[in-house]
Amino acid sequence: MICSNINECEDGSNKCDINSYCFDNEGGYQCVCKDGYFGDGLTCTRKRDECKDGTNTCDENAKCIDTKGSYVCICLPRYTGDGRSCVRIKLENKRHSNCRTRCHENASCENINGRYFCRCKPGYVGFGWKCNKDKNKCKYGRKRCHRNPKVKRRRPKIK
Repeated sequence: MICSNINECEDGSNKCDINSYCFDNEGGYQCVCKDGYFGDGLTCTRKRDECKDGTNTCDENAKCIDTKGSYVCICLPRYTGDGRSCVRIKLENKRHSNCRTRCHENASCENINGRYFCRCKPGYVGFGWKCNKDKNKCKYGRKRCHRNPKVKRRRPKIK
């Protein structure tokens, strides 16, 4: 007895969808959906791009990414959420990709001439990553001071 392969793709006995390709193999066949369609090959559905046709439910502050048969929503930089709902991240007290260091709780990350820096809030002095309460009370109008107050600097005691 001689066995020979039956090519179901050529003899029309395959069950592949009209929008798929049929590939013959030893003892059977395989169906693969054509470009622009998705499915198991036996059933192929036209691929829909919800990102382009506007039927997605992504937040306005999210990017829509087309996937096979669906889509995903990802919040844009500086936003957080599940993609369908995105809220702006407050830059204060958080490390921001543009600020090199984590800003102190009394500082904020600011764009100054296209460069990002941590800057102490009014009433505080320091470098942004470390801010201390400003001891010069005259500067912020908390006390009445002479127009040209004299600052006394104390020398550290040497033991």
